[in-house]
Amino acid sequence: MAYPKIVPHWIGGKKCFGKGPAYFEKFAPATGEKIADVLSGDMLEADIATSAARAAYAAWDRLGVFARAKILRNAAKLIESKKSQIADVLVLETGRPRENVLGEIGAVVECGYFFAGEGARYFGNTLPSANPDRLTYYIRESAGLALLITPFN
Repeated sequence: MAYPKIVPHWIGGKKCFGKGPAYFEKFAPATGEKIADVLSGDMLEADIATSAARAAYAAWDRLGVFARAKILRNAAKLIESKKSQIADVLVLETGRPRENVLGEIGAVVECGYFFAGEGARYFGNTLPSANPDRLTYYIRESAGLALLITPFN
């Protein structure tokens, strides 16, 4: 897997290159060699990403638990099938030993399978009610959108 010379953001399933020279240089920690220019983000990208996530959430929520579980399983399978290429990128980006990053990728795959299974366990519970003619229950539902912005390296 060739490392890209310019690393954009991915927003709404599309490459987003920003508007201006807001890039930083990415160096391989093991060699000090420059490997890419990476797009810096600001509030504009965060707002665009949040809007895209809101739009995607409505469709995701309508899919239902089994369709979402299948997507998560397929994502885990895809990561598993490309673990060698992903490991190449992680070794280059972090300078960590290959065995170490392969273990991390394996953990990611296991989490994907775990959350696919958990997501399909769509259930609620009945609760006691003070009124004997009333059924009280709750259902686990998605709380909605959450935004996490995290730096990598």
